[in-house]
Amino acid sequence: MVRENQGIDYVFGFAGNEVLHTLTRAAADAIAVQRALSGKDKVRGFMAFRYGAKSWGKERRFVARIEATTKGIDVRYVVTSLRAGASIFTRRFIARRGNAENFIKLHKSQLASDRTSCREPKANQFRLIVHTAAYWLMLAMRRAVPHRSQLSYAEFDTMPFV
Repeated sequence: MVRENQGIDYVFGFAGNEVLHTLTRAAADAIAVQRALSGKDKVRGFMAFRYGAKSWGKERRFVARIEATTKGIDVRYVVTSLRAGASIFTRRFIARRGNAENFIKLHKSQLASDRTSCREPKANQFRLIVHTAAYWLMLAMRRAVPHRSQLSYAEFDTMPFV
């Protein structure tokens, strides 16, 4: 499965199954009650535990991010060899993944980078390269300006061109 015996750490998402849902059900119910009593739109909790599928031959460390919203409960599972606490681990790795997914979404929606309307594959590839370069320039600009500046969170749709 992974190269644990060679000292290589890993982090990967894992689809839920009935056993995992059973292991996290009490924590999910407690977080749902906490959200209902607090009146907040969203309450998030974390849980670390060990689980091993029959085919694995050993148990591995799981981290569950449990989120209760007005729409219901959402549980995401990650399998990892890293030892960080559940909430620290989730903030460090899962939040970064979410940010990356948001960047991809903005890249597609604001630059139309998923449009491949040319007949020539090379032309479509060049278009994607140019759009990616423009996006990298915008991200570099956002990092370079002071955090209080409007440009520090600008997007192509909101960037002020004066």
